[in-house]
Amino acid sequence: MDAARRIAARHGLTLEEAARTSLEPRTPLPTAYPDRRPDPRATYFAYAQQEAMAREKRRWEDAVRRARERGLDDVGAPPSPRGEPRARRWRQTRRDPQKHAAVLLQETSLPFHEIADITGLDIYSVVGMKLKMRATALT
Repeated sequence: MDAARRIAARHGLTLEEAARTSLEPRTPLPTAYPDRRPDPRATYFAYAQQEAMAREKRRWEDAVRRARERGLDDVGAPPSPRGEPRARRWRQTRRDPQKHAAVLLQETSLPFHEIADITGLDIYSVVGMKLKMRATALT
């Protein structure tokens, strides 16, 4: 009751008036503060950021245009010595997905779905690997 009296007093009401009123506010709350002006620094920094982005875009477009003028855009991969298209080579640093998943399961506490995303395996094979690793550790 003390809390109810304090709340009613804060709004200038008696307990009976507070109990009878609806939950809708009597006066609309202000949606904007007309007496506040925008911070000029925020406006300046937003403008400066837009200008920097526009400069970077123009720089990139100029570089692409110059590369096309030199003919660099039309050049494909160099032909193979036998004339057939080159086979796609994997990076030397790429791990075998099963071995990578095994290392991640042993050395991290990542969830199964994240390990599946990282290695490209489906989640069922990752969970199966974890269970098999657990079974070998128990025997």
